[in-house]
Amino acid sequence: MNEKNNSELTKEYKKSLQLITDRIEELKMKKKELEAKIKTKDKVHIDVSKSLIEIENRLIPLLQIQRNVREIGIEVNNYYERSWWRSEKYTLNTRKSRRIVPSIFNVFEEQIINELITDNGDERITL
Repeated sequence: MNEKNNSELTKEYKKSLQLITDRIEELKMKKKELEAKIKTKDKVHIDVSKSLIEIENRLIPLLQIQRNVREIGIEVNNYYERSWWRSEKYTLNTRKSRRIVPSIFNVFEEQIINELITDNGDERITL
């Protein structure tokens, strides 16, 4: 049941990604056209510059949204695969590192150190 829902969600993310990508391509084409107008040095140079700035201001968040939608779509698609490591950015999943117990070896305290019981799972850090 959940895998079916994920495949449906994946399709929705792909549709959204395609819409965003189409809009980005459209804005990039408009940007190229305006840049070509600037090269021809038309009298409307100031208006074209303003339009270029507006297009850039639209493109920046759209590119971020595109990246996020793509990454989330991949996460949703692979969520139930055992071998897939779910991203820490989009899930509550975090990598569990082994417990590190810092220990400092002092030559003058060799007797005390030798008496300490070390856990095989602990990593030893020396300074």
